[in-house]
Amino acid sequence: MTHTILGSATTGDFPDPVSTSSDDVATRAWEYGNHAVLRDALLGVARDKLSRLMQLQSGWDSHRAQPTTPIAAMAANGLLTELVADDGPTPQLAPFPDGGVQIEWLVGGTSLVVDVDADGDVLITADEPSGDELFSIEFPFWNPDPVGLDLCRRLLEKMSGMVERRLGA
Repeated sequence: MTHTILGSATTGDFPDPVSTSSDDVATRAWEYGNHAVLRDALLGVARDKLSRLMQLQSGWDSHRAQPTTPIAAMAANGLLTELVADDGPTPQLAPFPDGGVQIEWLVGGTSLVVDVDADGDVLITADEPSGDELFSIEFPFWNPDPVGLDLCRRLLEKMSGMVERRLGA
């Protein structure tokens, strides 16, 4: 039996979950054949989207918008590699008109937003469902903040426990 998992603009058919226990991260992995659809699948979907953002035509917004710059894409890919985890929430990517990119996780009203500008500078913000800010971190792509990235990983782990529908490759 398969389930259709709906995302913002993507759907896919996936077999039943290994377990229905929501309190054991290790048993909530989805299986696709003999392989779990986990970190590698989430990274693959995100990297495909990032590649498409780099291929946008100038003026994609009917104005002066630019495709995602190589440096923004490199920084975004590095951050995805650092933050995406097995059984984690699905990152959503969107272009900025100046050539930057936004990566967002939104689960149960909690959000983690990573803004990478066209030059690769990074702003990460996290908000509670109430709208109150949990934290805000800024750094240049070449000098990531390890403490800040650890805060992000812990928040994503917490958000993972709130995911009701998984989106995979």
